[in-house]
Amino acid sequence: MIKISTQVEFRRRRDPGFCYLCGKAWKKGDLISADHVVPKKAIQPADRTEAFILRVHDQCHSPKKTWDERIVEVLKVLHGTHRPEKRATKLNFVVFKERNTGEQLGAVQDFDFNRIILGWLIGFHAALYREPLSHKAQWGYTLPWPTFTNPSTVDPIPPQHVPIVRAILANRKTRNLDSVFAWNKKLRYECVWTNMQGRDTCLFALDLYSWSRLSSKTGQPARSCVGFYHPTGGLPPGGSWSTRLAFPFKVQNPLDAFED
Repeated sequence: MIKISTQVEFRRRRDPGFCYLCGKAWKKGDLISADHVVPKKAIQPADRTEAFILRVHDQCHSPKKTWDERIVEVLKVLHGTHRPEKRATKLNFVVFKERNTGEQLGAVQDFDFNRIILGWLIGFHAALYREPLSHKAQWGYTLPWPTFTNPSTVDPIPPQHVPIVRAILANRKTRNLDSVFAWNKKLRYECVWTNMQGRDTCLFALDLYSWSRLSSKTGQPARSCVGFYHPTGGLPPGGSWSTRLAFPFKVQNPLDAFED
């Protein structure tokens, strides 16, 4: 089990020996920056301890800044500090009626969350296992709020969501999760390894400021951000393999991997 939760541990793992975004080893003459994997501006001032920072090429870091700005605004909505009247920080909100229920819902449109979440996963993998994770790795996940493919129908929750939640909960009970707890533990990432369709697979759960609360604001059931990915190199050194113990336990919300 690998756990990163103290400032000392974050400092030790700040440089995995390569740029965490492109995966290339450092070369003489490289221009290198320190990147807050999850942007500092998304974090409340009182929680700016145990910063999650990794080294990155300057040229890899620059494009990420635009996406950092977008996710900062989403977190400001959660914090109650978003100011939509500011043109530079305006999110593309839309309001629509769900076709099946007639319920009025709000959403953010034209926002590539995939790129943001994948970038974070690459950072978690680099910090935990000191090896790069390719952008081409196969993966899937559920956001902690409803998504839609057109302005009338909410996307269904993927069928793998509940089994992943149960795997995370079971392995937490046996203290068998690799984890990153940053920003005064307001950022929580936990994962465990298993075999899925003959391939070594990482199952993960990610929480930031209990962001599943955004689901309840739409009238939808609260759900965690959970998912999986298949690294091209298989199980990394030190990766925790999922428990085979089977024991019953009650789950109040089968969609919530962070149920207390």
